[in-house]
Amino acid sequence: MPDQSLDKIHMSTDTALAAGAALAALVEERLPLTVKTSQPPQPMRVIGPAMLARGAGTVQAIGKLAPLNRDADAGVLLRVLLEHMITFAWLAADEDDKRFALWLKSDSKRRLTMHNDLPSELDDLLPPPLKALFERIVDRVGGQLPNLRLRAQCADADWAPRLPGVLQPGIEWASYLGLYRTVYRYLSGFTHAGDLSLNAVIKRGEEGEDIVAMETWESESSAVVIAPFVLGLGLYVASEAQDWPDRQAIDATFNEAATA
Repeated sequence: MPDQSLDKIHMSTDTALAAGAALAALVEERLPLTVKTSQPPQPMRVIGPAMLARGAGTVQAIGKLAPLNRDADAGVLLRVLLEHMITFAWLAADEDDKRFALWLKSDSKRRLTMHNDLPSELDDLLPPPLKALFERIVDRVGGQLPNLRLRAQCADADWAPRLPGVLQPGIEWASYLGLYRTVYRYLSGFTHAGDLSLNAVIKRGEEGEDIVAMETWESESSAVVIAPFVLGLGLYVASEAQDWPDRQAIDATFNEAATA
């Protein structure tokens, strides 16, 4: 574990950018990764690294937004990152592929909905064999994918015993449920076109008037600062579930951030 628990580490934007880049590099240095087909199938040998690749890429994208001072848009990406890392941790504890089957069923239902909703004058989204495959998955897999909050709770319960001192249920920055409650729920307001989403571009003038302007974040970027913690938790889980990235390298990144 790092020298300090994650909830005790406070980063500036510059430090968080460096930490996020270093953590993303731990994933990218293993890519491209070729996974040979096995019997019986082991879906997490592909899905696990793919989730990490998406997470690392999202952290890099958040870093690219930082110079623009667009924290609302970076926050939307942070919400995407958190959903991927919670789902990865939930799936990584799946010993009999039952969770994977529920996840695949949910994905299949979404794809069929997109296919069926296309206007008739457009080409089909899914070729007939693939459409038939998704329909079989939906028909044969019982149950439904738990919502993200439940996945976060399960991930905490699954991994806290294996990551003592790192994953700490009940602590805001060091647990999946804590991050879900404080980050994911709040950032929903910036993902959807509601009043909260517009707060980033509506300012109050000195005379009490409203001023609409492009977003300029005048303090430390919250999305940039939180992103390394979200990706870092996912990498700690990966170090246990798939033996990479190296846990000492993750520790070193957070230790360096703590002393910056």
